[in-house]
Amino acid sequence: MAIERFRQQVELIDRRGLIETDNIQELINEYRSKGNPFPEPPIVIETRKKKQKIEREITGGDMMIAPGILMDSTSGVIFAGT
Repeated sequence: MAIERFRQQVELIDRRGLIETDNIQELINEYRSKGNPFPEPPIVIETRKKKQKIEREITGGDMMIAPGILMDSTSGVIFAGT
């Protein structure tokens, strides 16, 4: 559906090899006045929302892994205790 609609809105103009800026500008000016806005409303495509990054405040370790090594069990962060 979207591809067919795009094709209805676009006119391909084969000007391969055209490198003179004056000729390109003439072409732009010629086609600028020919076009009309597409008569149908825009298509809105919804995408999935990105996962939100969850930030947690780490206040300290609640699990001792080894002497002086603690882990915050909520976040999984391991750090050296004081």
